[in-house]
Amino acid sequence: MKILSTLIFSILLSTQMHAQTLDKSREEFYYQRYQSAEVTLHNILKIDPNNAEAWAMLMRTYIQEGKNKEASDSFSLIPEPVKQQPYFHIAAGALLLSDNNAAASKGHFEQAIEITKSKNIALLADIAEINIESQNGDYIYAIALLDKAIKKNKKNSSLYSAKGRAYRKLHNGTEAYKAFMRSIEINRHETIAYYELGKLFLSQKNKELYTEYFTKAIESDPGFGPAYYALYNHFLYSDPSKARDFFLQYLSNSDRSLQQAYSYTDLLYLTNNYDSAILRAQQLIRDEGDKLQPRIYKLISYSYQEKKD
Repeated sequence: MKILSTLIFSILLSTQMHAQTLDKSREEFYYQRYQSAEVTLHNILKIDPNNAEAWAMLMRTYIQEGKNKEASDSFSLIPEPVKQQPYFHIAAGALLLSDNNAAASKGHFEQAIEITKSKNIALLADIAEINIESQNGDYIYAIALLDKAIKKNKKNSSLYSAKGRAYRKLHNGTEAYKAFMRSIEINRHETIAYYELGKLFLSQKNKELYTEYFTKAIESDPGFGPAYYALYNHFLYSDPSKARDFFLQYLSNSDRSLQQAYSYTDLLYLTNNYDSAILRAQQLIRDEGDKLQPRIYKLISYSYQEKKD
């Protein structure tokens, strides 16, 4: 009896740990820390290769990174037992949608919904999110799925945030605003909703409101890197010193990337740190070779000129 109790406890503990790790990968994904999410998901799948939800999240992560080949290669490695699970169909649907095969993609999504009898709110939300994330997505379909999920749980703030994003993709600012505000009414710490409101008002070139909401996103969660980057972009030319502060915060709360290296080189030049800008630019030349963005050569030239003057 004692051995059986120990075994049951071990299984429950393992399941809980996997769920927590999967939650971590989702947070990394939504915070646009795709490299971190990728590492987390690979670690999950090493331990639990039959975790269908982790496979689906890995597909989404690769697609957001523009790594469609890696997504396709990984999809071919999915074990047979996973192919009987609804999240396998979500993984397949995500991959097909990224290849602009909307009909086949929706077929897989509908199979996943049928298997779960439309009762799994998280699954409905994931299918909606995949459509919202994709340039090939069906945003009206996403809204319909989110409405179905909201009927089952009217107090889930993330569902309204996703709905707002879908409306924003449809260029319906009024409905997007309503959805984001409803999300915040339910949960005043809904960071994504504040950030998306910032993006909404940025598209309308309303500086006062988009800076307000990007700032609120940071106040809601100081670890949310995308909001720091948005404010860095806002202040880049009007107040380079303030832009530098936001960029350094962004660096502390994001994965390293080549774009960061370019942005930081620009920032060093704009804040009159010409020697450092030149050194960074030269490092990019060594690292990038023929792939280097030509403007970096101009930046070096301008930096030398500014030093002379």
